[in-house]
Amino acid sequence: MRFRRRRKIYKKLYESPRQVLFLFFAVGFSITVLSFMFFSLLIPKDIMHDIMNDSIKKIFMIITGMAIGLSVIDIFMVLIRKKNLDAVVFELETNDKYIGFYKIIPFILLILAVLSIAVSRNSYLLWLSILMISFALSFAIRGLFFPVGLSEKGLMFFGEVYEIKDVLKCFINTENKKIMFVVWSTVFIPNSIKRIILKFPDVPVDDLVAFLNKKEIDIEYI
Repeated sequence: MRFRRRRKIYKKLYESPRQVLFLFFAVGFSITVLSFMFFSLLIPKDIMHDIMNDSIKKIFMIITGMAIGLSVIDIFMVLIRKKNLDAVVFELETNDKYIGFYKIIPFILLILAVLSIAVSRNSYLLWLSILMISFALSFAIRGLFFPVGLSEKGLMFFGEVYEIKDVLKCFINTENKKIMFVVWSTVFIPNSIKRIILKFPDVPVDDLVAFLNKKEIDIEYI
């Protein structure tokens, strides 16, 4: 009874990945862009120009430019990490929701960017299109070209590399062949704890446990 209760607690706490927040952000961002495109077609250009005065335009471009710059920096940082990766010891698999997120979102953003440029040459839509393209490239590089697994140096997961010393604990479910890593993360939220759930269908449990013990990572079976 105690085992089942603990298992339910772990499930509630650890099976809500932070990446879902980015999915909501992408959907909200897409809806905003589509709404802007729709109203820009209905409202005359002179009225639109009066509504969007120069001060708003400058603020918009500064904020959008900063977001584009951060996205480009993120792309280069991920490429540098990928170049410096060591060999993968154990290839692990992610949940379908992660794969779908990193594969579908780039295509959606690219389609919206092309449609925005095709519908109007408005400077706002042009900046938004550039922003969507930079986000799409960032997601694509993280999701399609970066390995997921364990190496001698750490845990690799969608563009991020968590060093062995930052892996606080791991929970292994031998029945479903799933493993959850509790890692110390400085990504997005400084000094936070992140839970990453992965699958190891093609990896022998004994070999994986032996590797984790070798790296002195605390293991708990659930």
